[in-house]
Amino acid sequence: MKRVLIGFLIAGIVYLWWTGLLAELSDADRIRSWLDQAGPFGPLLFFLVVFALLPIFLAGPPIWLSSSVWPLPLALFYSLVAGILAGIPFFLLVRRWGRNWAQGRIPERVRRWEERLEAHPISTVMILRLLLWINPAVDLLVGISKVSLRDYLIGTVVGLIPPTIFQVVVGAKGIEWAQRAPGWVWFVLGALVAVVLLIRAIRRRSDTDPGALET
Repeated sequence: MKRVLIGFLIAGIVYLWWTGLLAELSDADRIRSWLDQAGPFGPLLFFLVVFALLPIFLAGPPIWLSSSVWPLPLALFYSLVAGILAGIPFFLLVRRWGRNWAQGRIPERVRRWEERLEAHPISTVMILRLLLWINPAVDLLVGISKVSLRDYLIGTVVGLIPPTIFQVVVGAKGIEWAQRAPGWVWFVLGALVAVVLLIRAIRRRSDTDPGALET
């Protein structure tokens, strides 16, 4: 099942790249133009774009710019509905075909979340949504657990509200800032990320091999 999911994801990314849709779907101005031209079908197109970008972790841009297309209340509503609907197929897919396969292969740190999900399903899904927003990893993790569809939906709806409000309200300005930011800003951010990853790798190595840092 894992190979099937990975193959499906890779095939989807390759298809989007080969056809040029990946560049278009991640271009804020292009998405805004599509939504404007779609008229009354704009919300439906918006849902489809979010759904298409969610598996490759790029669902943020259309939601960030939604407030520049619609009034804020509508942008919040459409973004929240899109985030909820886009994740359901992944939850159902894993629940139907991937749950049995994953049970014996779950890493220990992920299993702790699984135990917490089963003990406190709604509140744990809410926390995951607050931390990770519409990350498809949340849908996959909850899908392999014993959390019911009802608890998954309740936790998702409640947990998505605060981060979605933040993303929609701040997102459009964030895109404008990112487009105007000088190159050195991205260099500094990249360096900080690299340092954090290096520190985590060193700590992980020292935890698994206490003598590694002494040699």
